[in-house]
Amino acid sequence: MRYAIFTDIHANLEALEAVLEKIDEIAGEKPIDQIWFLGDLVGYGPNPNECITTLRERTDVIIAGNHDWAAVGKIDLEDFSSAARISAEWTAEQLTEEHRTFLADLPERLELDECTLVHGSPYGPLWEYLTSEVLAERSFQYFSSRYCFVGHTHVPVIFQQADSIANAPTLPLVETTENGLSHHEASEEPSSEESGKDVAEMAMIHPQPTHSSSLAAAHAESAYADPETGQSMTEEEANMVIEGSKRGADEQSAVDAGDSPPTGNEIIAEVVEEDDEVDTLDDEEERREDVD
Repeated sequence: MRYAIFTDIHANLEALEAVLEKIDEIAGEKPIDQIWFLGDLVGYGPNPNECITTLRERTDVIIAGNHDWAAVGKIDLEDFSSAARISAEWTAEQLTEEHRTFLADLPERLELDECTLVHGSPYGPLWEYLTSEVLAERSFQYFSSRYCFVGHTHVPVIFQQADSIANAPTLPLVETTENGLSHHEASEEPSSEESGKDVAEMAMIHPQPTHSSSLAAAHAESAYADPETGQSMTEEEANMVIEGSKRGADEQSAVDAGDSPPTGNEIIAEVVEEDDEVDTLDDEEERREDVD
């Protein structure tokens, strides 16, 4: 079986048409059996009804995203930033009754063959952002299938358990190898190994794909990478992030303000405020410069 998997169109009809055009181009070379969409059909963009109609016609599987349920009142808008809340209210006014019912009935999680499908993460299906290896490592406990596909972050990436072998994606994704993490070139042959589990976001919002990365979930020198800068963290800093993540899905959901994930420094800042004896990252960097 050959699948095309994408996510987070956010009522952007032009982007959706570009993605489907690319899928059709690929299918012309080798047939694609099914198309799966991982949530957030609507939200922010100007064409919610058109995108819903097109996705229903062209895809085989659709799951709910947080913006989909927000537009039909299944999520409290108080959890959204002001811009996201205004967008959800506007979208709700535009939706036809048929599309409103369709969004409300979308599942937040599906198990298909060897795959688990969620919008956010297996731990927090609608809200959690999988932005680090620390969060990915926790997520492996919340699905039993070989693969888990997610959306929400708008960042194509593959997280792999350290003792397993990940298949290279058919299409290349975004290259993130600055920290020395293992890398899959698009030309590599997929492994025939049947061990391990992978959790990935394979988003084709941009019709021109680039490269891919396979990130070991327990990489010794880079247990956490800032999703914006790619800057690696030490084991001590990663442990601080782990402690912060234990506060649960509710606080992770609150991070959705502005609908963008926090940086590593922001997460660590929350943790160090609880302990005056713990220095901030900036203090640590200044000390290192003095020593040098």
